[in-house]
Amino acid sequence: MGRIGRAALAYFAAVFAVGFVLGVVREMVVRPRLGATAAIALEAPAMLLATLLIACRVVRHFDLAAGGARLRTGLVAFALLMAAECAGSIALRGMTPSAWLAHFAEPDGVLSLALFLAFAAMPWAAGKACFR
Repeated sequence: MGRIGRAALAYFAAVFAVGFVLGVVREMVVRPRLGATAAIALEAPAMLLATLLIACRVVRHFDLAAGGARLRTGLVAFALLMAAECAGSIALRGMTPSAWLAHFAEPDGVLSLALFLAFAAMPWAAGKACFR
C-alpha cells in the first residue's frame, strides 16, 4: 500500500471512529427526542470540525503537499467510508443496498450525504491551510 493508501486509511479510520462515537449519542439520545434530521444537523458542526482537524493532521503527517495527492486521499477515504456505511446499514439496520441508497433522498440522508462529500473534499480543501 502506497502513501496515498496509508493516508486514506488513516483519515478514514480516525474520522469513522469519531463519527461512530457521535453517532451512538445521536441515535440513542438525540434522535428519539428531536428526530433524525435535527439529530444530524446538531451533529454536523462537530463532525466537520473533527474532519478538518483530522484531515490537516493526515495531510501534514503524510506530507501531502500536492493537491492531486490530497484529492486522491479524500476519494479513496470516501470509497472506504461508503463501503463501511453501506455494510453497517445492512448489518446493523437490516437495510438492503437499494434502501440505503434511497435514504439519501430523505432530508436526514441529504445532510448525511453532504457530510460525506465534505469528508471526501476536506484533505484537498484544507491542504494549503494545513501547511501554514
